[in-house]
Amino acid sequence: MPIIVGEVGWPTDGDKNANVNMAYRFYNGLLPRIASNKGTPLRPGSIDVYLFGLIDEDAKSIAPGNFERLWGIFRYDWQPKFAMDISGRGQNSFFCTGPKRAVPREVVPV
Repeated sequence: MPIIVGEVGWPTDGDKNANVNMAYRFYNGLLPRIASNKGTPLRPGSIDVYLFGLIDEDAKSIAPGNFERLWGIFRYDWQPKFAMDISGRGQNSFFCTGPKRAVPREVVPV
């Protein structure tokens, strides 16, 4: 049976464990694991994952907590929060946004 993870991410503010450093650590662990196609010990093979979310959502309810609006890998103004490599190959870079698409720019250690 194929595994699809519906949503996965880490908030970058709004809780004691929600910050940019923890989100960076989370994605730096997750993305290489997904790219390796190793799966888990009980379910070897590839796993499809959908990142939650692309951009912070300022209109979202904060009833569950202040962190709820801050799951994006980009801020409200489309500026990246931290360097990451969505291919999982460890080539972290910041993405700068343009009017039509995101393109990588210089690698900056975090």
